[in-house]
Amino acid sequence: GEGLRLMLPIGVFCQNFVIGVPSLMQPLRAKRDFGFIFAAALSATLTMYMALGLAASSILGSDVEPAANLNWEGFTNPTVSLAVSLFPALDCLSVFPLNAAFLSNNLMATIFQKRWHADEIPRRTKYFWRLLVCLPPFTCAFLFPSLAKALDFTGMVGIVLPFIITPLLYWVSYKECARRWGADRFERAEAEAGFTLGGCLSSAPWERIIGILGVVLLAFCLTDSVVKAF
Repeated sequence: GEGLRLMLPIGVFCQNFVIGVPSLMQPLRAKRDFGFIFAAALSATLTMYMALGLAASSILGSDVEPAANLNWEGFTNPTVSLAVSLFPALDCLSVFPLNAAFLSNNLMATIFQKRWHADEIPRRTKYFWRLLVCLPPFTCAFLFPSLAKALDFTGMVGIVLPFIITPLLYWVSYKECARRWGADRFERAEAEAGFTLGGCLSSAPWERIIGILGVVLLAFCLTDSVVKAF
């Protein structure tokens, strides 16, 4: 139904921090030891989002607004009403600079490569890329001011990034490493380093499952959107 189509992409996007992982992991030495921390963080946010969603749906029922904070507009305490109503905007205000920094860092690392890792990028260049990645979101915000529609669109992107792009990157990276060093030699090196490709989500079967799931989710959301539009 329509509710499921709206919930799925937004729910996936809420749990999506893939873009920030490289920047978060860069200063750490034992990068492969932090899988548990990310799993715990995902579990904690999932629990909180589920609690909020269940509470809102059980209390408000079918009267839930596209942005649930708007249901607090008529609350008896005006201070609480204002705080809850403005919370999404304030939350975006705090998170947006972090996401802009993550995205610009990833772009500069991809474009400048060795110069970026050697910290040889001029400060003006960094400022330029920071400002450049801010232009598309501001443009979309002016053209499409509806928060519900914005979340719907970003939710679609949230499905593509972790469920489709990530498995594709896995396959491209693995094939390139196998081509350069040979599949057997590469897997032995990974095993000696304590990181085996046969482990759970880093295995080829799991990547196929995740990729297929992503295609199915995206097809469902897009198909339902097209049907509703016409």
